[in-house]
Amino acid sequence: MPVTSQEEHPGDLSAFADLPDPRRRHCRHPLQELLLVAFAGIASGAQDWVGVSDWGALKLDWLRRFLPFEQGVASHDTFDRVFALLDAKAFEACFIRWMQPLCPAVEGGPTIAIDGKSVRGSRTGGAAMVHLVSACHTASGLTLGQVRTAAKSNEITAIPELLDALDVKGATVTIDAMGCQRDIAAKIRERGAEFILSAKDNQATLAQAAQCLFDHSMRDVERGLLQQDITLDKGHSRLETRRAPPG
Repeated sequence: MPVTSQEEHPGDLSAFADLPDPRRRHCRHPLQELLLVAFAGIASGAQDWVGVSDWGALKLDWLRRFLPFEQGVASHDTFDRVFALLDAKAFEACFIRWMQPLCPAVEGGPTIAIDGKSVRGSRTGGAAMVHLVSACHTASGLTLGQVRTAAKSNEITAIPELLDALDVKGATVTIDAMGCQRDIAAKIRERGAEFILSAKDNQATLAQAAQCLFDHSMRDVERGLLQQDITLDKGHSRLETRRAPPG
């Protein structure tokens, strides 16, 4: 994979150049410095803003290789306040633009998994828990982008929005049964990718048709006309054995 500008210079946050700073006056800690510490700290294992600020203080000499940090690293209260005030949509667009060059080119058929998850600990007062639809480059483990939705049922409208923000040409996109929709399949093909969609009994006719197809193929396996493929997966405290005819 060719070396990207971000790999040569981790402090290159030009993708965030048009992200508005929500603070109205001159501040001791420029927004780009806060972004660099936050991204590097979280990537290094920091779990909260206290951890991010402490990590930045320990790595200040390294951070100054990329940005001045004339006033040192901000306190955890500053990180908390500024990130809470950022325009979420603008930040999301900048983040996707910044992440895209960090990932290996998708040409050649890698897998991008799209899934929705509720964010633990995001419920505050009477507000509902935050639900995010994310796209993950499975080979590298990188999150390419995400879209916030009001509820799990809104994933159907959020998935096309996420696909429009990503370059998935040449990849195989996987989505669970929630995304098994004609419009979503059409959007994936429109973006130049292949898809693997799950079908469950909420799509009764489709699920029955798929079951009949697999039953027919397995009968050919039993007759020795086709060779069976077997894969083993371990995760979520269970071992799964999948048997299917090739192709």
